[in-house]
Amino acid sequence: MLSVYRRFPNSPEHKGDFQYAEDIAIPNPIEVETVIFAPQSGVVWAFALGNTIWGAKPEYKRYLNWINVYVGHDEFYEIAHVSPLPNNKIRFGQKILKGEPILMAALNGYITETNGVPDSHVHILVGRWLNKGRTKFTSLRIRWET
Repeated sequence: MLSVYRRFPNSPEHKGDFQYAEDIAIPNPIEVETVIFAPQSGVVWAFALGNTIWGAKPEYKRYLNWINVYVGHDEFYEIAHVSPLPNNKIRFGQKILKGEPILMAALNGYITETNGVPDSHVHILVGRWLNKGRTKFTSLRIRWET
């Protein structure tokens, strides 16, 4: 669950395996704290949450914070441009419940700017693993609840 301000399903950065990923515009995290709630229950499969660097050039992609949550049947979701909630350490194998507050929106990684202001957004991807080693995946269209 996320208060949706505007969805951007066709970002030019979303190609290949990320073709169905969507960006959701949010207020600038420096000015407004935005809590992100788990869209589905699952188990933390992987994450990178220690970065605080961002920039408007592609080389900043390496500073992206993200979490990958396995939901079963070889499917997962990924949420990026986030930071941990205060006093909440994310752990590998941690159970996540739908609707639970899990992260904060943040500025990290590659974020473009318009007139010197960051284009603040949270990146959402739903995918399906294509191999047992869980190294190859395909993105799925996000099934938004109404």
